Amino acid sequence: MTTALSQRRLPGFRFEAQPPPLADKLPRMDVALFVGFAAAGPLHLPVVVEDAAQFEAIYGADAPLAWDRARGERVQAHLAPAVRAFFRNGGRRCWVVRVAGTARANLFPLSGLARRHGKQSLQPAYARARARGSWSDSLRAGVVLTPRLAVLGRFSSLEDFELEVSAPDEVVAGDLLRLTYEEGFVPLVHVKAVEPLAGGPSGVATAGGGRRLRVRVRGGEVQWLRLPGRKPSVVSGVARVLTARGRRIGARVHTTPGAEWHDMRPVTLTLDLPSMDAPALGSVVRATFGKERLWVRADEVRMLAAEGPGPKRSVQVTGEAVWLYRSRPGVALGNPARCDRLLFELHVRQGEGAPARLKGLAFGPGHPRYWAALPTDEQLYAEGSVTPAHRHAEVWRDAAGPRFPLAGRGEGVDRGVYFPVLMPTFTAPHLGPLQPRTSALKRDGLSSFGAGLFLDRGLREVGLEALPAQADFLRYQSPRPRRLWGIHAALSVEEATVIAVPDAVHRGWGFEEPERPEPEPSKPMPNKGRPNSPGQAEQDSRPLRGEFIDCRLTRLEPPSLLLERQDEAGTLTLSWSSPLDEWRFVVEESSSPGWRDAATVYAGKGRQLVLAGRDPQRRRYYRIRTEVNGLSGEWLELEGEYDEGGALLLAWPTQPRPVYILEEATLTDWGDAATVYEGTLNRLTLYSRHDGDYFYRVRVVSFGGTSDWSQGVAAHVGGQAGWQQKPPEAFRAAPLLEIHCALLRMCAARGDLFAVLALPAHYREGDAVRHAARLAPVSRPSAHGTTNPPALNWPLGERERRALSYGALYHPWLVSRESDLSAKLRLMPPCGAAVGIIALRAFQRGAWVAPANESFRGVVSLTPRIAPAARPELQEARVNLIGREPQGILSLSADTLSEDEELRPIGVRRLLILLRRLALRLGSSFVFEPHSDAFRRMVRRGFEGMLGEMFQRGAFAGATPSSSFRVETGDELNTPRLIEQGRFIVELKVAPSLPLTFLTLRLVQSGDRGLATEER
Repeated sequence: MTTALSQRRLPGFRFEAQPPPLADKLPRMDVALFVGFAAAGPLHLPVVVEDAAQFEAIYGADAPLAWDRARGERVQAHLAPAVRAFFRNGGRRCWVVRVAGTARANLFPLSGLARRHGKQSLQPAYARARARGSWSDSLRAGVVLTPRLAVLGRFSSLEDFELEVSAPDEVVAGDLLRLTYEEGFVPLVHVKAVEPLAGGPSGVATAGGGRRLRVRVRGGEVQWLRLPGRKPSVVSGVARVLTARGRRIGARVHTTPGAEWHDMRPVTLTLDLPSMDAPALGSVVRATFGKERLWVRADEVRMLAAEGPGPKRSVQVTGEAVWLYRSRPGVALGNPARCDRLLFELHVRQGEGAPARLKGLAFGPGHPRYWAALPTDEQLYAEGSVTPAHRHAEVWRDAAGPRFPLAGRGEGVDRGVYFPVLMPTFTAPHLGPLQPRTSALKRDGLSSFGAGLFLDRGLREVGLEALPAQADFLRYQSPRPRRLWGIHAALSVEEATVIAVPDAVHRGWGFEEPERPEPEPSKPMPNKGRPNSPGQAEQDSRPLRGEFIDCRLTRLEPPSLLLERQDEAGTLTLSWSSPLDEWRFVVEESSSPGWRDAATVYAGKGRQLVLAGRDPQRRRYYRIRTEVNGLSGEWLELEGEYDEGGALLLAWPTQPRPVYILEEATLTDWGDAATVYEGTLNRLTLYSRHDGDYFYRVRVVSFGGTSDWSQGVAAHVGGQAGWQQKPPEAFRAAPLLEIHCALLRMCAARGDLFAVLALPAHYREGDAVRHAARLAPVSRPSAHGTTNPPALNWPLGERERRALSYGALYHPWLVSRESDLSAKLRLMPPCGAAVGIIALRAFQRGAWVAPANESFRGVVSLTPRIAPAARPELQEARVNLIGREPQGILSLSADTLSEDEELRPIGVRRLLILLRRLALRLGSSFVFEPHSDAFRRMVRRGFEGMLGEMFQRGAFAGATPSSSFRVETGDELNTPRLIEQGRFIVELKVAPSLPLTFLTLRLVQSGDRGLATEER
């Protein structure tokens, strides 16, 4: 009885540690990471994408590299097709790292926008492309000012005045206000602060029955302008010009003699420039006359023949203008007559498509929609999702989706303020980027191909064992912490388990000065339309009623033709000009029908004339003729009418404009010339020209005659100018071997990343076997007598032999059709599609299943052809051969590069990576638990439950769980000494589904850190 009572438990509560529940899902093993060349996107920064469309929105279209003379086509980067192949073959999520050397971003002038920093003078403002590289060469940027009337109240000064607003946030700090004085002065005032006035509503009722509020405005930075109501004190000066080709140059500038200047009328200036350096439409000409500064927007540009001998020409610019003042003008001014709140729209256009737009942008850094805060790709994707606390979160969100092509200049957003000095209120011509001084490939940072493009300079020669510590030092502990570059940026992407570098297989390229053909001179045109006999001339000289007579030009001067811009997309912009563009009407007045006292009363391009002070009772005679290029047409008499005020109104028909005919040819002798434009415009943009050489010429038809053809202009489309891909015999394998070794070394150092490698397209069977052999470790004694020197790059060291199991080599290349509707075939390395197959198998069946015997989607052929007799040799060299079988094109093996037969299957290595991730995830829940027998049982049950779940899914060999895996936490592992050090060791022994021997995975828990290592 006593014994029975002693075995009974007393009433109360009993606590027993329970193992944490097993996660419903295994860690993802289908997330990939690709490293390579792209047209756009952030550099050396991992960005996640989940479909091919999202990749193109961030990284652009396929990046052109060099010209392949043997194939007669452009070589393009392999990153974009590899990512598309990944998604096409079953991939669902991947990270992308764009790599390059020193790349530069294009700068885009914004019409009429100026920037001032501190006490510096105003300078033209520029936006930059969101990403570095030449991808934005074909973009055009435009701006439109959107003024909103503000009701001005009490006015003390520009630093202190009141406004009436309908809502408290109608005017905020960072806004820009434009005040207009009746004297013609226009100050632009940045709002420093806005204070609501005590007393609430102003008592002013609105049309809707509401009441307006009064606010007090504190002004900040001010820029004084004045409308061009007066001419400069000197007639000549100097000017800075942005040409149509994007160059910034200087020129002499002159005012037009006899012209009157008015506040609300355009101003005309003459520049001593050749036609090829004419200002771009919409750009600003910054003229200086002595100490006076005048800015004129080039709304109209005309070519003029210079007076005197020689072919020298000048350019006439007409447009809206303002005078600039460094401080308040020294004249007495009343109160402003008008106040406007200024915002603007930013447009970006490519080709003839609809422009991308951002509306409601502001000019000051204190405003939440400050335009210069538009993020670059590096800023946007490094920051991640924009939080509401971000000062410019609103404009960041608008720029992020869909991705806006332009960004601010990149400096701190608090540096400098902006003023819309001559920003157009209506749509103006869009301006292209400033002319680059280097080739597109140099601006892409890809002019020199080598391993340095893919490897971080601080980790390039670091061995496997020291790699994690050195990487952490560079990122977190160095005097200047920084992000890692190239493939080593993958160390920060924890969810990625597969990595590929498709662009490592390029043969490289070099620059060769191209030989461009020049068009032959055109044959003279016949005098078509000109009189052949005096009788015919007399008959033709009789004008029809309401029309002007032919000027009887003996020969029209040929136009000047200019190729303004061209880009790699096959977009060409041509412009031309002719002296015929300078026609004008001349009106004379006389008191007698014989015109003895005739005097000129008007000369210009208008269609009507109002004359005041004429006596209606006294007969006056008027006539008009056309003048152009020093030649004159016949006089035509005019009849006028008097209005109620006694002014005489004269009107005449519109002068027919000259017609230009532009031809395009691909032969230098113009044998295949065809008309591509016929009309009155002076500019034309042609799109989507295929690769090759094109030649253009233009002539003008007017007054019944035609000019000769202009000088021919040549344009070359296709490839990078002068950049040629190296032939196979010039290929050097060292960069590729160094990249592959660095990739294997990094994957092994991280322990949970697997590399998929590819070979160059020209590699035959023997080349592939030799490449695999050269990746194997080589014992190289160092000066210290060891076989593993501390600085390694290629080949792997003897102590790095295990890194071979972290990579697989695939060959040959794939010939793919990117979509079912496309007939174009694309040659690409197999790594992208292979990674997609690996991800698909991991998602559908498990990471331990061999990624073989699965058809590659979209692949129609393979190159080079691998002879069946070479297959055993490739398999023995552990090269995964892709071949054509009855069920399709598929991988015939799934081997790593490991020399250890137990680690040779890809499924085994991927299984161990999965176990490592599971062990670290589950082991992190045991941190800070007290070490006891109950703790050991809890840990053992937790891992047994995890491995039992994987056993049910077929990850291990064996008929029972006990024959498939073991979990050991006994005293032989966790000695008293280790327990005193705060360490706890768990050994996981598993039998993978292919090998039948046990592999040991050891989890070491030390303090708040977990470390998983594997042993045999």
